[in-house]
Amino acid sequence: MDLKRLYLDQLDDAQRARFCSLAQTSDAYMRVHLVHRRRIPRPPLMNRLLTACQHFDPAVTRDQLLSWFYAPGGAAPANAPTSPGRAAVAGEAQEGKTRN
Repeated sequence: MDLKRLYLDQLDDAQRARFCSLAQTSDAYMRVHLVHRRRIPRPPLMNRLLTACQHFDPAVTRDQLLSWFYAPGGAAPANAPTSPGRAAVAGEAQEGKTRN
């Protein structure tokens, strides 16, 4: 699933207007922030985007939409490194303090 391709290439102006209406957002916000992944939508908007995507392509799933926003290129490689959580970073910082 490629939101940029769906929104910009597959929809005409009237369909884009309908998409924005379903997603309750503007065409400008879609073009500037969302199709280029400059912003990650909060859950309510993500749900509305899913509804809008499924209106034009019923095969789109929540996982595909989330992957498109969260993974570079839209799909995470199987061996992608994960970043340590705040707890791990805090634990490392505390270990460093006890060594002194």
